[in-house]
Amino acid sequence: MIPNNKVNIEILSLSVLPYCPSSRAATEFPAFGLFSNRTQFIPFARQSHVAVKIKTRNLTFGNSRSRKSRKTFFVNIRDLAIDVVVASRTLCVEMSHDEQFRTLRIDIPFRRSQLNPDHDYSVEVAVPGSDMVLAAHPLSYVSVQMLPTRYYSPVSAYVEAAVASRDGDDVAEIRFVSISSLAKGRSVVFLLENNVTQLARLPELFISFVSRDGRSVMLPCSLVPHESGGVRYVKASCPVPEEIDIDSYLYVELFSMGYHFTGALFDASAGYDEEGELYAEELGVISNLTVEKVRNVLETRRMDRSNSSSETGRPHMSPLDSLVGLKSVKARLESCRKLMDFYRLRREAGLPALSTPLHCLFLGSPGTGKTTVAKELGRVMHECGALSSGHMVIRERASLLGQYYNSESEKTLAAIKEAQGGILFIDEAYQLHQPSDPKDPGRFVLETLMTALADTSKRDWMLILAGYTEPMLAMFSLNPGLASRIPESNFYKFDDFTEEELMEIATRYLSSKRFVLSDSAHEALSRRLSSDYASRKSDFGNARHVVNLIETEVIPAMAMRVSEIKSPSRSELVEIQPSDIPSPAIVRIPPRRIGFAC
Repeated sequence: MIPNNKVNIEILSLSVLPYCPSSRAATEFPAFGLFSNRTQFIPFARQSHVAVKIKTRNLTFGNSRSRKSRKTFFVNIRDLAIDVVVASRTLCVEMSHDEQFRTLRIDIPFRRSQLNPDHDYSVEVAVPGSDMVLAAHPLSYVSVQMLPTRYYSPVSAYVEAAVASRDGDDVAEIRFVSISSLAKGRSVVFLLENNVTQLARLPELFISFVSRDGRSVMLPCSLVPHESGGVRYVKASCPVPEEIDIDSYLYVELFSMGYHFTGALFDASAGYDEEGELYAEELGVISNLTVEKVRNVLETRRMDRSNSSSETGRPHMSPLDSLVGLKSVKARLESCRKLMDFYRLRREAGLPALSTPLHCLFLGSPGTGKTTVAKELGRVMHECGALSSGHMVIRERASLLGQYYNSESEKTLAAIKEAQGGILFIDEAYQLHQPSDPKDPGRFVLETLMTALADTSKRDWMLILAGYTEPMLAMFSLNPGLASRIPESNFYKFDDFTEEELMEIATRYLSSKRFVLSDSAHEALSRRLSSDYASRKSDFGNARHVVNLIETEVIPAMAMRVSEIKSPSRSELVEIQPSDIPSPAIVRIPPRRIGFAC
């Protein structure tokens, strides 16, 4: 807003709404309830107009000497990239001296063919015959690929308050002890994982505060990006408006690009220990909110939290859930966790608990996550009380063979001792079995392991043998001692990742290293990984192959390209182009011979 004494009608605010002929904005008028503070919209093919909602105030209100206030305005759509007005309408406003406020709507013809999605626009209210702009509202168009669910994954939500320190200088943010106790300075915060940053501009976010009578107040969020552990996050926060009553609960929804894509229901009567931070599985949109629905959601949450609290010792599997794929492995681990937790509960109740074999086989190709899952399994077993520490010791054939013949037993026993309370993980364990060589020293390692597995007095450790599926099963078939101590129910099958999962691994890895793929580079990398997957052999590296491809081919190619640019910009240092992606390998098929072979 720009004040001017010659203008007797003030423009208080603007909001915009592009629409097509079949939308509600076209068939209803004035339909003020459809407008919001949004600035980003998807350029639908049939867009015909941009509706502008204008709130005005009469500066001569109460002055009986002035019967009417009249003013003519231009309402323009300006292309900021070229600084040209590309569409305009004339608006005549007339207000009597006893009318203080008025809300108007004007529709500006602006077709899809007229706009450039790469340009930013401004909707302006200007004074004819001058350069004076009384009010302006940003307007931009973004690709449908910029939908919030592609960019943002909800992680958690909580309420915080800004509290000054005792000396009054520093301001700290604390998560609520109880919502109702924080009378002032409350803010709702959503923590979101930022999945993709292919565009310089992230989708804008709003928080909609829903009152008991169904009315909502939508306010823009402040966005604070940050990074933790190689993962990009966005902290979206918004102060709780004074008009929202939160005596018993507070319900909010996160809104972006026309979508309410997650929500949070806070129990105002709960303390921090009971409520605290709401996590992803506790977030979601609640349609047609009623008091009964609120009661049911809060009661279900209390029961779930009671069942999974630290007092019951139930561990959360969230680190494993963040891994790509591995559906069957995750399901088997969850079943194992429940069984171990059941035994622990029986022990705590003074009941006899069955002893179950912990040792297991991890079967699969390289790069399918066997080592990562083993570490997570150690954590789960520790939290269930099955292992006293849950740490992991990694060995392979070369590190278990001794300098002198028959000293393998000493090294194996030393590894088992080091793994007490945790896991001994032997990678590529099938290499210990060489049936063609009766003098192979690997047999001493296997014999020592079988002896240790047979000692039922030492149960505070766990053996995981990992390797390719076929040679591992062959080793077991020729070693009945191992097969009798590691039941088939403890076999974990790690399947190769699919083409889609390989691409997801690639985008996550690049994101963690602060690289982004252009749209065309995304397609090129997808084609390359699809080709690699189709021509894969038994030693295909899966996730390891993806990382090697990026580190040894994609990034070096990008470095060579960027080195030719004088003073490259930040975007040029992070954006991967299709020329950086190596082309799919050409599989040559030998020509078919015609005739008779000699």
